[in-house]
Amino acid sequence: MNIGSGQDYPANALSNFAPHPFVFDGVDKRPRYSTSSNDPTKSGYNSASRLDANYEEIIYLQNTNKGYSYNVSVQLQKLFDFGLNASVAYSYGHSYDLNSGTSSVAYSNWRYVNQVNGLNNLELTKSNFDPGSRFIGFVSYQKEYLNKSMSTHISLYYNGQSGQPLSYIYNGDMNYDGSVNDLVFIPKTSADINLVSYTTKDADGNTITHSPEEQWTALDAYLAGDDYLKEHRGEYAERNGARLPFQHNFDLRLMQEFKLKTGTITNKLQISFDLLNLGNLFNSDWGRQYYASNLQSNLINYTGLENLGTSSAPNFTNKPKFTYTGGGLVNGNPYSASDLSSRWRGQIGIRYIF
Repeated sequence: MNIGSGQDYPANALSNFAPHPFVFDGVDKRPRYSTSSNDPTKSGYNSASRLDANYEEIIYLQNTNKGYSYNVSVQLQKLFDFGLNASVAYSYGHSYDLNSGTSSVAYSNWRYVNQVNGLNNLELTKSNFDPGSRFIGFVSYQKEYLNKSMSTHISLYYNGQSGQPLSYIYNGDMNYDGSVNDLVFIPKTSADINLVSYTTKDADGNTITHSPEEQWTALDAYLAGDDYLKEHRGEYAERNGARLPFQHNFDLRLMQEFKLKTGTITNKLQISFDLLNLGNLFNSDWGRQYYASNLQSNLINYTGLENLGTSSAPNFTNKPKFTYTGGGLVNGNPYSASDLSSRWRGQIGIRYIF
């Protein structure tokens, strides 16, 4: 491809970052970008790391034929003569893509994809919109009386569905491409991750040092307790490989209908009362709706390369450093409960049909 100055650029280098012959010391061997051939310690988002310093970035976007989706649904429904109506349905499906296109800006869609092997070497993984499983149930009953001039309706609706997809990434730019979007390597043992000490302050201002052993104990416990992570230890996390918890929601509606006859025309007045997320009315732990910002969790902190020298005379190695603080968790979870949609709500409606 020929751009600007007439120089030809290989298609796999269109981000304008030059891959560096750098190899991490450890189990993680992902590709990496650097400021120059002899200084792998700074952010790669500068002119020294570019194939052509005249351009900040050289980006060529095109369509791909990779990606697919499928969905299978079954439903049972019955309408009874005495006013009862019931339905139950189940759907199951998956969606796979290279880029889920969640932004209105094409550059952002390309730039911030969570990945391991670089933005020009994306792997086909589950989409941000991967549906998973969904159950839908509905039952309603209608009773007419007073010569059919009035009727009462009651209905109950249930929706249960898989939680949103979730990606585990590093808090830090491990491959130096200028974005915090690097999927973690899930350590199998403490030998797979170079945890280093960090300090915090207690309520009295005293310094507390958190040792690598203490961090590993906490990290190991978290990995062992997560359904996705415990099955993929010793591997790279997949984009959207994990999921938020399954979600349940019940809605109840009561409606009173009045038929109002004016001449030869019959109008209807409907007064309804809806209870949304009914389960939460009886138990504050029921009906919770979960979300994770950008469908990702910063599981482990990447803090740079190991320095055998000093700050004034550094001697960096190829060994990455990490800390585990649990800072990416909310009450021990990589997600939060939506404050509004997790609450029960009531609403009154009036409708006149003529």
